Amino acid sequence: MPTRFVVLAVLAINLASAHVSAATCKPLNGHSSTQLSFTGENGCAAPGGICTRGFVIGGLQGDLELTALSQQGGLDPRIPSVIRFIGESRITMADGDVLIGVDTGAIDTFPPQAGRVGTLITWTGGTGKFASASGHIVVDGVVDFVSRIVRTDYRGEVCAQ
Repeated sequence: MPTRFVVLAVLAINLASAHVSAATCKPLNGHSSTQLSFTGENGCAAPGGICTRGFVIGGLQGDLELTALSQQGGLDPRIPSVIRFIGESRITMADGDVLIGVDTGAIDTFPPQAGRVGTLITWTGGTGKFASASGHIVVDGVVDFVSRIVRTDYRGEVCAQ
């Protein structure tokens, strides 16, 4: 009988602590507009050759920066205009808190004025209320390589303590 009581007490403590540390998730929908730069332009020092800077509105509101850490093109001869990349996205909110995520995506560079972009940003943390953030957004949009404007829509969630 005492062993059963100890097991139940430990289980109750674990469940209570799991409830206290459970993340609260918030659904996200919105839009972004960014300016595309290549390494060496406008302060872009991305090892993957691509940076974007701009803003997000909707469920997330703040300044958005993407730094590509790597990119690969020409992986399939049937779609030579598609480039895949991995990078880090950072959204700085008005209160100074920063949400950080790993951005994995693909860009179709053809046609030059209406290329498509699709990415998955997986939240890995940040600062302030986003220190232990998790979740993701799926991003879909258009890249104009002539004007270097990227316009996207996003949907997903962010979970934070």
